[in-house]
This record gives sequence, C-alpha cells and structure tokens, in this order.
Amino acid sequence: MPFELAKKIIDEISHESFSKKHQITRIEVGENGDVFLNKEAIKLLRYIKFKLPKVKVETFTNFQYFSEEKAQIILSERLINSFHCNIDASNERDFFIAKGIKLSVVKENILNFIEMRKKLHNESSLIIHVLTLNTYINAVRYHLKSYPLKLEDHKVKNIKDDFKIIKKQWEQFLDPKIDAILKTTNPISWAERPAVDWKKLDYKRYSCPNLNRIKEEAFIAPDGAWYACCYDADNELILGNVGIDNIDKIYSSRSREELIERLEKREFQKIGGPCKTVNCCQHIYYDGTSIKSSVKSILEIKYPYLCYLLRILKNKIAF
Repeated sequence: MPFELAKKIIDEISHESFSKKHQITRIEVGENGDVFLNKEAIKLLRYIKFKLPKVKVETFTNFQYFSEEKAQIILSERLINSFHCNIDASNERDFFIAKGIKLSVVKENILNFIEMRKKLHNESSLIIHVLTLNTYINAVRYHLKSYPLKLEDHKVKNIKDDFKIIKKQWEQFLDPKIDAILKTTNPISWAERPAVDWKKLDYKRYSCPNLNRIKEEAFIAPDGAWYACCYDADNELILGNVGIDNIDKIYSSRSREELIERLEKREFQKIGGPCKTVNCCQHIYYDGTSIKSSVKSILEIKYPYLCYLLRILKNKIAF
C-alpha cells in the first residue's frame, strides 16, 4: 500500500469526529499479505504510532523479509505489539512444500528478532502457529474428499505429524511469559474453493464464521478496496474504496448493510464471490485421528477470539 493512502486512512481514523463514532483498538498490518514487502513499512508504522499511540498494532509475517536492521528499528521504537508467524514443518523440504520459502532464512530472521528483543528489553509477543502438512492434508481429505489443490508432491500425502518435533525445535528460543506455540487443529480450506461444485452445496448446513469480524472490522487491500473479509483472498466482494470515499461513508453504506443482512440470512448464492463456497470458510476440526466435537465447533465459530486466548493460556499452563 502506498504511504499516502495509508496516511489518509490513519488520518481519518485518528480524527476526533471519527473517534466519537468508532473505537479503534487494533490495527493489523498485513494479514492477507506481508507488511515487510512494503518498502515504506517503517515509515507507515511510525506514522501509526504518532497518530494512534494507544492502538495495539499486530502483524502476521513469514519473517522472510524481516531483516535484523528492521527488527532493531521496530523493537527499539516499539512500533509493533505482537508478531504472528507460521512454522508448518520441521525440515527444509516440507517447509518449502507448505510455504514456498526457505526455512533457514525464516529461522535466522526469527532468532535475530528474539536476540534483539532480549537486548532491547522489548516485550512484544511472538506467537508461532503450526499447521502441519499432516493436519491440513487429512482435514481437506475429510472435508472435501480430495487432496489439497496445491499438493504437487503426492509422496507426502501420508506424511507423519511433526508438531512435537517443531515444538521441541522452537520452544527453547521462546520466552514462556510472552510467547506461545499453538498447534492449528482446525484449518480453513479457503484455498480449495476451485475444487468445490457450489451448485451441489446444502447451504442450510452453513453459517458465516466471520460475521462478527465483518461487522466490526475493515479489511483494506493495498489499492484501497474495502473487501468483505480475510477469507475473500481474491477481493471479489468490494464494498467501496477508502482512497476515494471516507471510511465512515463506506461503513454506513447500503452495500455493506446488504452484505451483512444477506450473511445473517445465509443467502450465500445471492452474495456470490467466495460466499458461494461458504463450506470452505468453515474450520475443519481434525486432530490427526478424529473430528472434534460439535460443541467445540460451535464455540470456535461464535467466540473465535475467546477460544484463541484459551489456546494460548492452555499452552502456557501445560507446557
């Protein structure tokens, strides 16, 4: 995202007239993308802190481009409060299959980050999420009766779950007071949408698991488009453009209200876009041997952040 567009957004949401209507508590810089691909990332983060010093800033990053130089600036100036990343395999081959990048580069940057954090007495948290190939492959097989579309090497289709190995590799570097390693047992199959024949779906079985986030959050693409949610990876459902209109106008627009109304009524075919394959928006409860209980499924859909916090707490207590 160009800095001028980011500045326009930050200026709007930090303005007194906006804050009287809306409370901004959290900004995620990068969710369907990596903020450190942006050459102006540091400038952008500094501006957020200058204009919104009380707002929590989070990032999801693969650490591929998070150099030691960037780590020093961000940690010393406390520009980001928490970092999330995925370590989905225990070795170079499987990591490249899962992520398409080198584990050695990612590991070097994470260890530099941890060392720099310690040196600067910074308490920004690092949450490592682990979605193993075993879990994802088996979850997709159970849910869609097929192998993942991007699984080119079918030799790994029966790969063993290596979460315990990954955990052992990484927990020695983490601070248990502020960090966590979380195993993802409930992946989302949004990447498998092209394999689904949506005309055969029984829509009565599904609801929108991201409805609360759609009501309360704005998802802004680099070109300023406000798209439906993070599961709309191709930005098919556009509600407006914050580079052209102000945010409050789009928030109050009929198109946004209509989307929410249709999601509440489960009119997924009328909505179109990613919603017509709403089955791929659901959490697939697979732990390597069995499907989780329907009670947990309901809790995860209705209270995703509460369940997320409970998983962090469980990791800190049990491990």
